[in-house]
Amino acid sequence: MASQFGFDRALIKASSILDRIRHRFGGNTGSGFEMLEKALRYPATESLTYTDFIKRYERQDIANRVVQSPVNMAWSTDPIVTESGPKETRFEKEWGELAEVLDLYTTFSKIDLLSRLGRFAVLVLGVADGRDSSQEIAKGSTLKYVNYFPQPNVRVVEWDNDISSYRFGAPLMYELQIDLNGGESTQVRMVHWSRVVHVAQATTSDKYSGIPVLLPIYNR
Repeated sequence: MASQFGFDRALIKASSILDRIRHRFGGNTGSGFEMLEKALRYPATESLTYTDFIKRYERQDIANRVVQSPVNMAWSTDPIVTESGPKETRFEKEWGELAEVLDLYTTFSKIDLLSRLGRFAVLVLGVADGRDSSQEIAKGSTLKYVNYFPQPNVRVVEWDNDISSYRFGAPLMYELQIDLNGGESTQVRMVHWSRVVHVAQATTSDKYSGIPVLLPIYNR
């Protein structure tokens, strides 16, 4: 009975606080959460950008750990890629050599990190197929490199709106801003979707755009 009484008093107190906040902001200005955001001078959710998240990640120890620790744990050891049977297969051998030469697991850990910081990040497959990057990748092309790009450097400029397409609703063409010479200059390139691996985590209704890991805890 006493605990219920204490709980009721807490609810009444919280309601009183919200009423004062509502009065302070000139009446009904939205949900209690929105009013608290204004009262405590928290930034509005829609105003937060990748820049805000990267600053927190770089400057705050807890934010850094929230982003970095799962990545460190996931990639603390290299994955083991195997097919059936005790003997090493041709695929296993060639994959192991490719992963080592291109340092793929380091690249995968970076894309994991970047996709947690933003709503998505992308991997770009660099191949020697003699085609422009805006064209579909040629089958059987030799993979020369794999590079990663954070959300601010990527823009989807064309989507597949053909409802009969197996890729309906997916990106068709990307615009990439490529930093050159340590960021002293940039180059913009159009890249066909077949040359891109789109990575988004914590997705909801949009599988190509997730929730940044620092967004739910940004006000703490």
